[in-house]
Amino acid sequence: MIIRSRQDVRSQIIELKRLLVSAIADEQKLYQRYSDADGEANRWKKRAEIAVGKGADDLAMGALARANQYASRAAEFERQYLEQKGYVERLKARLRALETGVGEPTSIVAGCSKRAEIALEALERMERREERAREQRAMFAAIAELERDELAEKLAALEQEDQLERQLIELKRRLGVLKG
Repeated sequence: MIIRSRQDVRSQIIELKRLLVSAIADEQKLYQRYSDADGEANRWKKRAEIAVGKGADDLAMGALARANQYASRAAEFERQYLEQKGYVERLKARLRALETGVGEPTSIVAGCSKRAEIALEALERMERREERAREQRAMFAAIAELERDELAEKLAALEQEDQLERQLIELKRRLGVLKG
């Protein structure tokens, strides 16, 4: 009976480690998506600043709209990431409890199976969200392909112009033509 119980605990530890590896990978993916979306939001905000500096308010408004879209995505990914991070911490605590022998094996078995069900449900929800996100990206790509992204092109041109102006000013300073 005790041998059987120890074998059950060992198999639970192995299964829990497998779940933990998968959960950590999902956590890292969510963090990367959050980070990417946040970076894009900041990039579009900077583009809006350049457009305002050039007096192109219509482009600035378009860039701010894009920044808001990316910020919204970033907020959703951050929420999912924090949720997943909490789940990973709970799995780690359960694993430590199993490895140190805290608690009864029967309660551990019940806890692990319940956690496994929760993990599977969370993964299924994440897969559905990812599928919806893929569909949205495909839709945006199709729209962009059909309409060409004039906003991005105009803002890229403004960015390039702004960069060239800064380089020109720096060149003039180095040559002594411009003081300051």
